[in-house]
Amino acid sequence: MKIKFLTDQKYLIYLSVFILSHNLILASSVLATYQIEQRSDSFYSISNFEKLKDDGTEVLIESFGSITLPPEMEIQSGNYKNLNDKLKKIMGIESNSVVFQQNGLNEFNNDGFNTYARIMIKTDISTPETYPYINNLNISKKELKDIEKEIKQGIINSLSTMNMIITDWYPIQIGSIGNYAAIIIKYDRQLNNNPEVEVEQNMIFNNDRMHLLIFSNRIEDGYVWKPVFDKVKTSIDIVER
Repeated sequence: MKIKFLTDQKYLIYLSVFILSHNLILASSVLATYQIEQRSDSFYSISNFEKLKDDGTEVLIESFGSITLPPEMEIQSGNYKNLNDKLKKIMGIESNSVVFQQNGLNEFNNDGFNTYARIMIKTDISTPETYPYINNLNISKKELKDIEKEIKQGIINSLSTMNMIITDWYPIQIGSIGNYAAIIIKYDRQLNNNPEVEVEQNMIFNNDRMHLLIFSNRIEDGYVWKPVFDKVKTSIDIVER
């Protein structure tokens, strides 16, 4: 089965949207003074905002499944999300994605800008059997090398448009996120002299759709966010197609 990978313009748009949130602080001082109208986003719904036993919030995501959000993070919403949407519109970027971030950003609290952590979930829906069935990921070493070459160049090109560079690239591999087989892409990136950010992208195939889960944080704060991200990964429950 030939797999369609997101190495085209669509993939780069997803990547750009995710990277954009890292630069939001640079534009917030300019745009935060605008009166931004509140609006709802139908792409996801929260399960009654109920706190689970582990003090997390179960988030139900359309076309995906569910994931448990830990207390250290919040769903990007309110004025902060609208500001993101405004910036994306200015840049001509369209995206239906769910973004989790460190607590405090939605309220523009100063403490919220002391670190950086993001989880983005995006689903690309196509026709049946476009992708392998879930956990049926059979890719040869040669195919994996070809995939890595295309994806790496696409990421380099996308980062360069935002004056970012890859400082370290790690070999692409087949692994797992939670209970699901995935193609895992890892690299470190940097904007000018800002703190370096480590990025992990996970591609999960599910018959007629591909789920892209991206985890990102400042390298210097990795000791804080790695255990948080590990908990999130084990909570993933994908609806099989």
